[in-house]
This record gives sequence, C-alpha cells and structure tokens, in this order.
Amino acid sequence: MESSMTTTIFAERTITLTRHFKAPRDLVWQAWTDPKHIQQWFGPESFTNPMVAGEAKVSSIMHITMHGPAGTDFDRDFPCTLLYREIVPGKKLVFENDAVTADGTKELEGRTTVTFADKDGGTEVVLETSGKAVVAHAAGYLQGMEQGWSGSLEKMRRLLEA
Repeated sequence: MESSMTTTIFAERTITLTRHFKAPRDLVWQAWTDPKHIQQWFGPESFTNPMVAGEAKVSSIMHITMHGPAGTDFDRDFPCTLLYREIVPGKKLVFENDAVTADGTKELEGRTTVTFADKDGGTEVVLETSGKAVVAHAAGYLQGMEQGWSGSLEKMRRLLEA
C-alpha cells in the first residue's frame, strides 16, 4: 500500500521587483553570493542577521538567521535557508528560500530568481519570488513579502553605494 503526503497550502503570493544600483555588476553579484555581504543587507529594514553560513553554489544551502528589531513583536530569530538551484555567474541566481522553525520545520516555501544586467552605468536587478505558506500562521508573512524584499534591496543599495 502506497502512502502519499499532501502539503496544505494556506496562501500563495508572487512578486517581481526591479531595482537599479549605481554599482558594477560584479560587485552586485558579490553582494548576493558572499555570506559576509549577505549578512549586511538580507531581510527587512531594522532586521539583523546574526548568522549567515554556507556558500552560493548549486545544490548547496546557505543558512541565515534573521533577528527582528528589539522591543517589537519581531524581537526573535527567523531562521531560513537558501538552496541554490541554478547559478549563471554574474547573470542569474535561482534558489529555494524557505522560512523554517528552530527545529527545521518549514513554514514558508519560496522560490526566487534574480537576474543581473548592465544598465545605465550600473546594474539592473530583477527579482521574481513566490512563496507558499505551509502552516496557517505563515499566511500573514506573505502579506509583508514585498515590503520585506524592498527593505532588503534598499539596505543593499546603501551598502553598494557607500
């Protein structure tokens, strides 16, 4: 007798964001692939990343622990993983980005594609990301997806243009 496991999806969302950075493509690429740089910009405004470990290579996992602002409802750790599926150096990243609990249980399943192109003396980044809430309370996280990624990209802009 075969058993099949079905995952309940509580909510889904896809967004596309385009940003122009006044920085060369190789530097923008490095910001997306070097853990030391990722630690400085990943996550919504006012969030920090006390832990970023791993490397950006196909089938490899980058472990990131975001921490929300002190004194708020988000003053806690938010672990996540990036599982790299496709890497075209300097041009394209595809990764599964999952929000997980401290014990590794998935709350959100995501897939993100980021493309990089030279444009107007800098770099254009197009980010398309989709998320699926696989636990009920994570449906609310998807409502903040655009704000969260926009905050991340704004922190990256400040880092790159400093």
